[in-house]
This record gives sequence, structure tokens and C-alpha cells, in this order.
Amino acid sequence: MLTSDGTATGAIAESLFTFVSGSNLLVLTGSMEPGDDITYNLGAPTKRWANVYTGDLHLRNDRGSWTIVEEPEELTIRNNNTGNWYKFALVPITKPE
Repeated sequence: MLTSDGTATGAIAESLFTFVSGSNLLVLTGSMEPGDDITYNLGAPTKRWANVYTGDLHLRNDRGSWTIVEEPEELTIRNNNTGNWYKFALVPITKPE
């Protein structure tokens, strides 16, 4: 249920999310998950998110299960099915313009 925060554009939700008045910001306090597994998209080929900020990245589909982990000096990836760990080969380059 949504209720007004007393402003013309603000709202407060009993589901622990808040629309910040005067901005395009939705603040979520708690976890969010889709209603079904491997059914819904976040974005689309022509409607992409600009940036994604995350901790470790967990990837899983019907063919594999991987976790990308940020270490202090490298990125590692774990095959969650086998438990094997791998290191990305990160080679310094000159930033393209």
C-alpha cells in the first residue's frame, strides 16, 4: 500500500520502499526478488541501465553457475558447480580514447 508523505509527489510504502520527493529516486530498504525464477528481465536490449553497482556478482542459468569476486589486486571467478577458482588475466593497457 502506498500513502502520501504530505507532498505533491512523495509517497511512502508499507513494503519498505520510498519514492524520494522531488527526484527520480526509489529507495528500497530490504531485499528485492522477481516473482519467478529466470522469467523477468532487468532492462532490455533497447532500454539498458546506465551502470550496475554490486558486490560479488552471482551468475546462474541452466548451463552453469559462477561467482565473480573482487580481490584487492585481481578479479577471481568461482565455478559454483565444481568449486574450482580461476583468476582473470588482467593486462594493463593505455585507456582508449
